[in-house]
Amino acid sequence: MIIPEEWRGYDLELIADSVDDWDWAYFNGEFVGKTGDEVYEWWRQSRRYKVPSSIVKYGEENVIAWRIYDAGGEGMLGKVHLECPSLRGVTVKGTHADILSTPLFPGAVITPHEKTLTIWGWRERQDPGPESLIMMLDGIVITIPIKDGVLWTKSAGRLSENWMLLWSSKKDGSPDLPILFVFEKFPLAVTAFNDEDGLTQLDIDFLSRTLVCRIKTIPEIKRHLP
Repeated sequence: MIIPEEWRGYDLELIADSVDDWDWAYFNGEFVGKTGDEVYEWWRQSRRYKVPSSIVKYGEENVIAWRIYDAGGEGMLGKVHLECPSLRGVTVKGTHADILSTPLFPGAVITPHEKTLTIWGWRERQDPGPESLIMMLDGIVITIPIKDGVLWTKSAGRLSENWMLLWSSKKDGSPDLPILFVFEKFPLAVTAFNDEDGLTQLDIDFLSRTLVCRIKTIPEIKRHLP
């Protein structure tokens, strides 16, 4: 199987929709996962095994091998395929969006199919999240502290430029850097959901569906800051 060069740097998932009975999976000769009688109703379970990027030959031929032990009846290996989780569409908390990203480019393109784009994950990474939202309203750069509730609405000031910046002060052990959002269509409102540990979720509301949002990195946004 040839792995696309565009997936370079990403871990993959090796998937089999059905296996009967027990199995051991290998990718380029390296063991990547197994399922046996320790798994409840193993014969009903699909298999998803992580393939680390360190053993993948991007843009080249790769070898997949499956060892199967049949405990009774007829053994079986169903449909097998590979996925790159970082490039597939996601549905989280009721919001569906397509995400396109590649290690060849430091940003990502998000196309939400709802009127609200939900950004989350800080709590899951045990990080307090960004402290402020920076925007250009009526031609002036404004810094809004991130607190629980509505941070901005269209009626509070006209968004002069099609970007917003989530600002994070780099802390020891924090994985987060500031995030710049660049919109094809202007949003209507931004709402934060905070608890005592920091930001848990950020909602960006739009007038219509199927919008595109590009997320860029720090070197590209320095020229926008005062």
